[in-house]
Amino acid sequence: MDEYTKPLPVPDFDTKPFWEFCKAHELRVQRCARCGETRWPPQGLCPHCHCWDFEWAKLDGTGRIDAYVVVHHVILPAFSDDAPYVIAQILLDGCEDRVRITSNVIGCPWEEIKVGMRVRVAFDDVTPEFALPKFRPEP
Repeated sequence: MDEYTKPLPVPDFDTKPFWEFCKAHELRVQRCARCGETRWPPQGLCPHCHCWDFEWAKLDGTGRIDAYVVVHHVILPAFSDDAPYVIAQILLDGCEDRVRITSNVIGCPWEEIKVGMRVRVAFDDVTPEFALPKFRPEP
Protein backbone atom coordinates (compact mmCIF):
# COMPACT_ATOMS: atom_id res chain seq x y z
CA MET A 1 0.00 0.00 0.00
CA ASP A 2 1.43 3.40 -0.99
CA GLU A 3 1.71 6.06 1.66
CA TYR A 4 -1.64 7.84 2.05
CA THR A 5 -1.07 11.59 1.84
CA LYS A 6 -4.60 12.94 2.26
CA PRO A 7 -6.03 14.09 5.61
CA LEU A 8 -7.35 11.34 7.86
CA PRO A 9 -10.01 11.47 10.58
CA VAL A 10 -8.91 12.21 14.13
CA PRO A 11 -11.13 9.94 16.23
CA ASP A 12 -12.22 11.13 19.65
CA PHE A 13 -14.05 9.34 22.48
CA ASP A 14 -17.41 9.52 20.68
CA THR A 15 -16.28 8.80 17.11
CA LYS A 16 -13.63 6.11 17.70
CA PRO A 17 -16.17 3.21 17.57
CA PHE A 18 -17.57 4.54 14.27
CA TRP A 19 -14.11 4.40 12.68
CA GLU A 20 -13.46 0.94 14.13
CA PHE A 21 -16.69 -0.31 12.55
CA CYS A 22 -15.68 1.27 9.23
CA LYS A 23 -12.34 -0.56 9.43
CA ALA A 24 -14.41 -3.78 9.70
CA HIS A 25 -16.47 -2.58 6.67
CA GLU A 26 -19.61 -1.98 8.71
CA LEU A 27 -21.61 1.24 8.59
CA ARG A 28 -23.15 1.94 12.01
CA VAL A 29 -24.81 4.83 13.80
CA GLN A 30 -25.75 5.40 17.41
CA ARG A 31 -29.35 4.62 18.32
CA CYS A 32 -30.73 5.89 21.64
CA ALA A 33 -31.59 3.10 24.09
CA ARG A 34 -34.56 5.08 25.46
CA CYS A 35 -36.31 6.76 22.52
CA GLY A 36 -34.79 4.82 19.60
CA GLU A 37 -33.75 7.94 17.65
CA THR A 38 -30.52 7.83 15.67
CA ARG A 39 -27.67 10.18 16.57
CA TRP A 40 -25.36 11.82 14.07
CA PRO A 41 -22.66 12.79 14.50
CA PRO A 42 -21.80 10.34 17.30
CA GLN A 43 -22.24 11.97 20.69
CA GLY A 44 -22.74 11.04 24.30
CA LEU A 45 -26.17 12.54 24.89
CA CYS A 46 -29.34 11.96 22.87
CA PRO A 47 -30.47 15.33 21.50
CA HIS A 48 -34.11 14.14 21.59
CA CYS A 49 -34.59 12.71 25.11
CA HIS A 50 -31.24 13.49 26.78
CA CYS A 51 -30.47 9.85 27.54
CA TRP A 52 -26.82 8.78 27.73
CA ASP A 53 -27.44 5.12 26.79
CA PHE A 54 -27.19 3.94 23.19
CA GLU A 55 -26.26 1.06 20.91
CA TRP A 56 -24.34 1.04 17.64
CA ALA A 57 -26.99 0.02 15.09
CA LYS A 58 -25.75 -1.65 11.92
CA LEU A 59 -27.10 -0.16 8.69
CA ASP A 60 -27.32 -1.86 5.32
CA GLY A 61 -25.15 0.88 3.81
CA THR A 62 -27.66 2.29 1.35
CA GLY A 63 -29.09 5.75 0.96
CA ARG A 64 -29.69 8.57 -1.47
CA ILE A 65 -27.86 11.72 -2.39
CA ASP A 66 -29.46 14.66 -0.62
CA ALA A 67 -27.05 17.37 -1.85
CA TYR A 68 -23.67 17.48 -3.55
CA VAL A 69 -20.91 19.67 -4.93
CA VAL A 70 -18.38 18.99 -7.65
CA VAL A 71 -14.87 20.12 -6.74
CA HIS A 72 -12.99 21.45 -9.76
CA HIS A 73 -10.60 23.86 -8.06
CA VAL A 74 -8.42 21.97 -5.61
CA ILE A 75 -6.99 23.75 -2.55
CA LEU A 76 -4.98 20.89 -1.01
CA PRO A 77 -2.32 19.45 -3.35
CA ALA A 78 -3.03 15.91 -2.12
CA PHE A 79 -6.36 16.03 -4.00
CA SER A 80 -4.99 17.38 -7.30
CA ASP A 81 -5.15 14.06 -9.14
CA ASP A 82 -8.77 13.49 -8.06
CA ALA A 83 -10.36 16.63 -9.54
CA PRO A 84 -13.07 16.90 -10.50
CA TYR A 85 -14.60 14.90 -7.65
CA VAL A 86 -17.93 14.81 -5.84
CA ILE A 87 -18.58 15.53 -2.18
CA ALA A 88 -22.12 14.62 -1.19
CA GLN A 89 -24.47 14.45 1.73
CA ILE A 90 -25.89 10.95 1.80
CA LEU A 91 -29.23 10.48 3.53
CA LEU A 92 -28.86 6.98 5.02
CA ASP A 93 -31.64 4.39 4.91
CA GLY A 94 -32.83 3.09 8.25
CA CYS A 95 -32.42 6.41 10.07
CA GLU A 96 -35.85 7.98 9.53
CA ASP A 97 -34.31 10.66 7.28
CA ARG A 98 -32.22 11.99 10.19
CA VAL A 99 -28.67 10.92 9.34
CA ARG A 100 -26.76 12.62 6.56
CA ILE A 101 -23.15 11.53 6.19
CA THR A 102 -20.76 13.63 4.12
CA SER A 103 -18.58 11.59 1.79
CA ASN A 104 -17.40 11.08 -1.77
CA VAL A 105 -19.42 9.55 -4.57
CA ILE A 106 -17.17 7.29 -6.64
CA GLY A 107 -17.54 4.96 -9.61
CA CYS A 108 -19.64 7.38 -11.61
CA PRO A 109 -18.83 10.37 -13.83
CA TRP A 110 -19.62 13.57 -11.96
CA GLU A 111 -21.93 14.67 -14.77
CA GLU A 112 -24.26 11.74 -13.98
CA ILE A 113 -24.66 12.52 -10.26
CA LYS A 114 -28.19 13.61 -9.32
CA VAL A 115 -30.00 14.55 -6.10
CA GLY A 116 -32.09 11.53 -5.13
CA MET A 117 -29.67 9.04 -6.74
CA ARG A 118 -29.55 5.74 -4.84
CA VAL A 119 -26.09 4.84 -3.50
CA ARG A 120 -24.38 2.09 -1.51
CA VAL A 121 -21.35 2.33 0.77
CA ALA A 122 -17.98 1.18 -0.60
CA PHE A 123 -15.21 1.17 1.98
CA ASP A 124 -11.82 2.46 0.86
CA ASP A 125 -9.00 0.86 2.90
CA VAL A 126 -6.64 3.83 2.79
CA THR A 127 -4.29 2.75 5.61
CA PRO A 128 -4.10 -0.28 7.91
CA GLU A 129 -5.92 1.84 10.53
CA PHE A 130 -8.62 3.47 8.39
CA ALA A 131 -11.29 2.48 5.91
CA LEU A 132 -13.20 5.50 4.65
CA PRO A 133 -16.88 5.11 3.77
CA LYS A 134 -17.45 6.31 0.22
CA PHE A 135 -20.51 5.71 -1.91
CA ARG A 136 -21.19 4.21 -5.36
CA PRO A 137 -24.40 4.41 -7.36
CA GLU A 138 -26.64 1.38 -6.87
CA PRO A 139 -27.23 -0.62 -10.05
